[in-house]
Amino acid sequence: MAAMTSNIRPLGEGDAYLYQELRLRALKEHPSAFAQPYESQASTAISDVTLRLKEADESPHDFILGMFLDETLIGMVGFRRERFERVQHKGSIWGMYIASEAQGRGLGRALMQEAIRRASLMPGLEQISLGVISGNESARSLYTSLGFQSYGLERRAIVINGKYHDDELMQMFLDAYTG
Repeated sequence: MAAMTSNIRPLGEGDAYLYQELRLRALKEHPSAFAQPYESQASTAISDVTLRLKEADESPHDFILGMFLDETLIGMVGFRRERFERVQHKGSIWGMYIASEAQGRGLGRALMQEAIRRASLMPGLEQISLGVISGNESARSLYTSLGFQSYGLERRAIVINGKYHDDELMQMFLDAYTG
């Protein structure tokens, strides 16, 4: 059996269908991990998805990375930098997901490392934050191993069918990141 090769690259407008498919899968499999509900994303026009990817691809402040195994998109992560002058030293990771059949092979770590690397190339960016839903120990363990530290808990951050989920807030200072 031939070895599969992985590739990480920014997603662009030509990846809209692949991105939408993986995003919907993430929302369906892990509804408490994402603020947007499956039904909302499922009703999003592909033209809107295309525009979102195009804008992120052309932005000096944002990106959406995709991880491919051969030609299959199996992972994604987004980064958004703050826009206002006094907070431009900060950015945030969002929408991290690795397909279940690809988990446990270090691919999530590689995807996060590439996101951190790309973000760290932005002049003046000093810190990256993210949220991890309480109970998602595998994600929390990954983020902690990369140097993210907890700084708070947003109680009742997400509500799904009347059930609340807390969000652990984590951050990393790039001057302390060792890769």
